[in-house]
Amino acid sequence: MRTILCFFFIASYVESIDTANEEPEADFVTVPKTLITGLQEDVTRLQERVDQLEKLEARFQALETKLDVSANIRYKRQEELAAFSVKLSRPLTHMTVKQPIKFDEVLLNKGNRYSAATGHFTASIPGTYLFIYFMGHHSTGETWIELVKNGVRVNLAVAEGSFASQNLQGGNAAIIPLAVGDNVWVEITQVSNVPLQEQFTTFSGAILY
Repeated sequence: MRTILCFFFIASYVESIDTANEEPEADFVTVPKTLITGLQEDVTRLQERVDQLEKLEARFQALETKLDVSANIRYKRQEELAAFSVKLSRPLTHMTVKQPIKFDEVLLNKGNRYSAATGHFTASIPGTYLFIYFMGHHSTGETWIELVKNGVRVNLAVAEGSFASQNLQGGNAAIIPLAVGDNVWVEITQVSNVPLQEQFTTFSGAILY
């Protein structure tokens, strides 16, 4: 009987110890899981913010690149802008049909695309250009000139006098597209023995856009 009681006492004691040990173990497992879950949620939220910031950074970089490209294009076009204005320095006589008029007095030649040696303007960048030309003479007779692009007529101008000592001037203008390397000039298309006067015979052009 005493042996049975001792065994019962020992068994009860061991059970109480096991029970006491189980509770702290449960607390020990539950608390860290809660903390880990919270940290994981925080990490997820932070990662989402990082992803958003990376997307914004990519958009800003793309915008910055576009702005740089646009600025470079504007700067390049400023460097390559073409504008010229020329006239004759003396009367032009003994003209022939299809003779280019070589305007030898240069008032402006931005971009150096006009050649006084040939009378040609050569485009260095593609775009839309404005050209204006005039001629003048002081006599009877008529003179026809034309604006030419790459050997093809664009339009015509005429001055025709009906009596002596008559001051006449004729001209025209055109807005045309040009590609790189295109040439534009003014040439004689019909003549009489009437010299073109230097102060009234001009040729100008400029890129618009």
